[in-house]
Amino acid sequence: GKCLIRNISHGNIIKVVEGQPIIELEQQQRKLMKGAMALVLKSKKEEPVDIEDDKEFMSYYEPEIPFQKVKPPRDIRRKKPKITEENSRNEYPEIFKPIFGMKHPLIKYFESIRRNRTDRWRQRAIIVQGIRYIRELIELKYPIRSICVTSAAEPPFPTMDKITGATKYVFDHLPQFPAEKYYITDQEMTRKILGQWALIGQWEAYAEVPFPEVNYPNEMKKLLILDKIEDPILVGQLIRTAKALGWDGVFLTPGTPDVYDDRVMRVSRYSSVIFPHRHSNWMDAREIMAEHNLPMIILESLPPRLIESLKSSSKITGKKRNLYFWNKTNGLLENDIAFSSDRIALIISADLVHQFPEDTVRVTVPTENYISLNSSMAGVILLNEFNRLLDENKKNNLLKR
Repeated sequence: GKCLIRNISHGNIIKVVEGQPIIELEQQQRKLMKGAMALVLKSKKEEPVDIEDDKEFMSYYEPEIPFQKVKPPRDIRRKKPKITEENSRNEYPEIFKPIFGMKHPLIKYFESIRRNRTDRWRQRAIIVQGIRYIRELIELKYPIRSICVTSAAEPPFPTMDKITGATKYVFDHLPQFPAEKYYITDQEMTRKILGQWALIGQWEAYAEVPFPEVNYPNEMKKLLILDKIEDPILVGQLIRTAKALGWDGVFLTPGTPDVYDDRVMRVSRYSSVIFPHRHSNWMDAREIMAEHNLPMIILESLPPRLIESLKSSSKITGKKRNLYFWNKTNGLLENDIAFSSDRIALIISADLVHQFPEDTVRVTVPTENYISLNSSMAGVILLNEFNRLLDENKKNNLLKR
């Protein structure tokens, strides 16, 4: 038979005919056949026909393409809008100062306190986005250093009837937003200041706010301790849940993002900055627990030996628990023995490197097939479940009296 074979080493197409020598074809004449490794020609009884004379074959692989005049590439550069006498006038309130240029010192300053923890703590300031959260801080009597809105910072300026959204609201209700300074930044500057996690529209409002001063209550009964939880999203979820469920405060050890981290604030809806908190080491944490008489309970996964005993006991009794209390000395504990107080310090740690006593009570959330949950999911369940247990223990203690 006859066939075409691709000569990969030289990039040529060659025709193999039985009993005849190999005929090389020019590479330039077969550009459209580069994708084929082996092509089978129609079998014919007569002598093989040269491929260039096979019109049917050539019309399939080398169709005639009519000449077309190529259009020049479209100019996609953004044209600068014309500046007229009408749009060159700034109709903004006089108190607002437009900021020009991405390298303006104020732009760099706002970006640095959002991104860099050291700069943030040195200046003791945060960036808060959104009218709702700015107003909440103002209602709580926290001072505002700067309020910024998004609009054109240089000509052409929009007329006031074209400005909408948060920018329009701040302009119309300026007495509700007392601040030391007021600025206007364009959309690109706003995006650089607020970062990739922010949803930025055409009209935005954000503020520079000093660290809100929030102290622990005089009497503390429910304390959440976060130890080495590196994910800001988990930290924000746990703080938001703790505040919503009425816990008294949070303690953050080194290795945990601070409550002023941009992602922590956004996930917690800025409740992290007004929730009683403290950043310190384990020595201070133990002093606080001793001062308020808070029994320590640690979130930890069940060890394999206890899982095996639970599997065997559940088959016999058929009982299920809401929580598993245990320690390394006695194994599983009954709820009323393990936790009978109306106070608690719940420790959620991503890395249990601290040497806690063997009899320290641990807690585990029951799951199907004993699959462990991550810190955030388990923590949210425990915060709610301990609220219920604390109320029960409080009632039981009153009855005993």
